[in-house]
Amino acid sequence: MIDNEKTLKNKQILKNISSALFAVALVLGAVHVGMAQESEDAEASVSAEVLSVLSIVSTADVDFGNISATTDEAVTIDPNGADHAYLGTEYSVGQFTISGGQDTEVTIWFNSEATLENGEGGEMTFTANMVGDPESENQSTAVAVTTDADQYSLSNTGNFYLWLGGDLGTLDGQASGNYTTDEGIVVNVEYN
Repeated sequence: MIDNEKTLKNKQILKNISSALFAVALVLGAVHVGMAQESEDAEASVSAEVLSVLSIVSTADVDFGNISATTDEAVTIDPNGADHAYLGTEYSVGQFTISGGQDTEVTIWFNSEATLENGEGGEMTFTANMVGDPESENQSTAVAVTTDADQYSLSNTGNFYLWLGGDLGTLDGQASGNYTTDEGIVVNVEYN
């Protein structure tokens, strides 16, 4: 009988343990369900604006024409097309056209000097002076463009126009010859 009582007691203990484990499992399940009901989420949208290809094209070179070897003042081409000094009869202002996205901001910068050589040891320094405007017909009122990487707005058609002038300084017995640059004024442009 002692064995039967022990067996009954063991069965009762197992039944109590099983009931307790079942109760714990129910509580844990309820907590887990309660946690799942407490979660929230958020979403971030992703977007991008792809701009038109940005390009710059040189449409005319700076040409001082035939100039004297000696001048009283600096030989100058005015990029606005008004105040030239000591130029030949046929000269040209340099021109560039920037094309890109409509009404977008760009940064423009360029080197301020270039060396001209005649191939026989003669040299002159060209100091650049540039102006720009979003409209091609506004050369005479275009604003100064500096070498400091300033920002400018392209037009509603996506263009910006640059005019390049500058000076060669005052000439005093400059050696004769056809002077050209190995590397002229390089204009850089990038979107902001």
